[in-house]
Amino acid sequence: MTAPVAIDVVDFRRRSDRRRFLDVAAPIYRDDPHYVEALRGERLRFLDPAANPGLAELEIHALVARRGGRDVGRVTAHLDRAYDRHHGTRTGWFGFFESIDDPTVAHALLGAAVRWAAARGATELIGPTSFTTNHECGLLVENFARRPMLGTTYNPAYYEDLLTGFGFRKVRDLLGWWVDLTTGFDDASRRRIGSFVERLKARAGIAVRHAEKRRFHEEWPHMYEIYRHAWCDGRLFPFGWLRLAVGLRRVRQARLVLLGVLPGYRKRGLESLLCMETALRARQLGFVGGEASWTLEDNVLINRAIESMGGRRDRTWRLYAMATAASR
Repeated sequence: MTAPVAIDVVDFRRRSDRRRFLDVAAPIYRDDPHYVEALRGERLRFLDPAANPGLAELEIHALVARRGGRDVGRVTAHLDRAYDRHHGTRTGWFGFFESIDDPTVAHALLGAAVRWAAARGATELIGPTSFTTNHECGLLVENFARRPMLGTTYNPAYYEDLLTGFGFRKVRDLLGWWVDLTTGFDDASRRRIGSFVERLKARAGIAVRHAEKRRFHEEWPHMYEIYRHAWCDGRLFPFGWLRLAVGLRRVRQARLVLLGVLPGYRKRGLESLLCMETALRARQLGFVGGEASWTLEDNVLINRAIESMGGRRDRTWRLYAMATAASR
């Protein structure tokens, strides 16, 4: 007879509880050659309310599933007060989900998360997000055959069945695109885009430059304003910042995290211009290729711009939601 599943509440204010929570993952991925463990010290600090001021607006409920004296799963449920104030909603979120391949374990965790959110008036539970869409989010549902890029989620393929079997439904797909830079820029498509970009720069007087770190305090307000206005259409997903791993000599692949254009300047070709400039400068730095992620599945302008640069759709992450008892 299978031992019953017990659900323990853990307190992230205690280092021992944070360590226990993180330790759940290793046995699940022991035989997975593509799994990359997160930096332990960084994760311990990230989950520590005393060390991470970004958690101040969150109410977090962290859970570990235990069976037969062994930890076999984990999840967080949380409320984001800033999100609720901005959108006028009461929304619950879940994240950091890990489970052995057993619906009994997974559903016990998810059930506890849903009940906690409902008890606090949340009408639905959305995830996985760890903790917000500016962090890692989405469940990997396509292409498990390579290692994840920095800041993206990776999980066993069976997680999708565990979530949908509990009753979660798809909300939105997040796409990852692979761009191969080893072929250079001599193919017909890239030459055509390159010519268009040069004409656009000359006609509109557009200059492209790096943000200057030595002038950070002057640059930051401009970057923030672009970020804020480029994603002010009320959607759920304002994603991260542009990060290229340029400090490690052995790193030859990069991830493009953000590409945004102010509303008044869209549909003028700036999306293609930014894609081209990013690819050119990445190649100059010695990168052989990389991933552009995430883009929303319905973000036609950005997706077309990436495709025009030879990007191929490579990975899909999925966000799920389900109604709670508080919605009835």
